[in-house]
Amino acid sequence: MTHVETLMRQLAEQFRHLMNHASLYEVMLNHGRAMSIEPLAYSEARQIAELTRRAGFSNVNAFRIKECYMNAQKLIAQHDSMKDGDKIEYCEGYVAWDDGPIAADHAWITINGKVVDVTLRAADKQRKNSYYGIAISLKLLLRHQLKTRYYSPVFEGPFQLQVFPGLDKCMHTVRT
Repeated sequence: MTHVETLMRQLAEQFRHLMNHASLYEVMLNHGRAMSIEPLAYSEARQIAELTRRAGFSNVNAFRIKECYMNAQKLIAQHDSMKDGDKIEYCEGYVAWDDGPIAADHAWITINGKVVDVTLRAADKQRKNSYYGIAISLKLLLRHQLKTRYYSPVFEGPFQLQVFPGLDKCMHTVRT
């Protein structure tokens, strides 16, 4: 079990105890998965560099700190699944530093299942992070952006039920 998963489980238990219903931590644990940072193959690194260039950034260190949703959404918007060979997905969930006490809301992309986090990479290259989240379809992301008109988390927005089917039932279930 990853560090972020441990923190999320603790927070979900505390929330359920205090509020008598499920939290987004619990829902994410039920629908998401742990994701790992692994070294990118040369072709994957080139693909990320190309997406970075298309998004208007000079390099992967040029992304804005504390703007994870904007950074990841701008990057995924440049991906053309019909032309680009690698499987690239936009993901949302939680991140924790392996020595840290919190699980923070976060967004990143994956390439062939490997986490690419341009926001925290820009902030601190020395820390080891663990990730837990879900992939959001590009179609749902675009619907979210058109409705909200800004870069924000899809899993907390107006399309929450499309991300987490059955959420309305579990968020209002009273614990006995």
